[in-house]
Amino acid sequence: MVSFYKNLGLQFVIAATFEKRVAALEHMDTIVEVDRIREQSRATVVQLKEKAKRELMAIHPDLMSEVELATPLAAE
Repeated sequence: MVSFYKNLGLQFVIAATFEKRVAALEHMDTIVEVDRIREQSRATVVQLKEKAKRELMAIHPDLMSEVELATPLAAE
């Protein structure tokens, strides 16, 4: 669905927990992290370049095959 929106030239906003962001990481250009502690909120903006997206996706365990996951574990 995200690819369809991008092909239409639309901008869109996805709200997700930190753990679920990998599901849309390849489509993100900007991440706005919002943290709330009691009555205080803080927003941090991160711009993602293509190299950063590739590197983040390469190390994320949810995107690795069983062989890729086993290789670092065998080395330990």
